[in-house]
Amino acid sequence: MADYFISYTAADARWAEWIAWVLEGKKKCTTLLQAWDFVPGSNFVLEMQRAASSTSRTIAVLSPDYLRSAYAKPEWAAAFAQDPEGMKRKLGPVMVRDCTPDGLLKAIVHINLVNLTEEEAENALFTGLLGTRQKPGTAPAFPGIQIHDGKATVPFPGNAGKTESRPLGRPSIPRLKGTISDLLNSQTFLQRRSQQKCLLTAKRKPAARFGWGKHFLLTRYVITRATIITAMPSMKPLV
Repeated sequence: MADYFISYTAADARWAEWIAWVLEGKKKCTTLLQAWDFVPGSNFVLEMQRAASSTSRTIAVLSPDYLRSAYAKPEWAAAFAQDPEGMKRKLGPVMVRDCTPDGLLKAIVHINLVNLTEEEAENALFTGLLGTRQKPGTAPAFPGIQIHDGKATVPFPGNAGKTESRPLGRPSIPRLKGTISDLLNSQTFLQRRSQQKCLLTAKRKPAARFGWGKHFLLTRYVITRATIITAMPSMKPLV
């Protein structure tokens, strides 16, 4: 009995042969796949039946083509039927191209080789198939408060490096949207006197049913322009 039956489509034949080669060459496993074991003159359907029933486990080489294949479905389904709870790990999906498994196949944890180097792919394949605990070799960074140069900092674990540049002393004002146009598109009047005063009105959109958002608009204008604002809730724009 072979250790692994490798189920794949013609579009992923190179991946299937690579997987079989490294398993046999580096882990001394035995494999069965169409390219190497289905000899001319044999019955394809019967060979698939023999492969699915006479091997310990099935490797499904996942890709968009595999998910669309009518022949691939019964191959992985046969392994699933023998171990629906996954306790024996009869079915081992290995993703080689980005795709989204659905239905029953979605519930089976897969090995992802997409965009990995050959060495990384080998390690991922062996670790996944052999069920090795994936504990890292180095200690993870402490996610809590860290002290650097006597100052406590709390590192943000997501979107590292993406920071918003904002002048000191100015609070963050949410971007206007919905019922009020942007400041540059609003009708503004600036009267240059002893004190700079700005008479600003906002035109209500036809579909608006609630507030105009004048307070947000004026607050943002004050912060960005440092002017004195006079607001008038006029329905007609001043010209």
